Amino acid sequence: MALPRTNEPVETAIFRDQREAKRIALAIEDIAVQFSCPLSEVQEILKIHIYRLDQQARIKRYVSLLAIKQVKEVLRTKLAA
Repeated sequence: MALPRTNEPVETAIFRDQREAKRIALAIEDIAVQFSCPLSEVQEILKIHIYRLDQQARIKRYVSLLAIKQVKEVLRTKLAA
């Protein structure tokens, strides 16, 4: 599955709703601090997971929440290795 190439941040590239965009931006910052990762790395991982989930989901409402959970799991696994 190829991701669309964009220079837009994940929150504006995928979500046009302002509240959702702000929530995503805050989650990216929190995850970056929690795992001591660059914002760009967290953003790219999140973009991949949101894109994949969005392609499969019939109910789109919880895609971002599930993607954030998956990003945290990826980073936990990466730190444990």
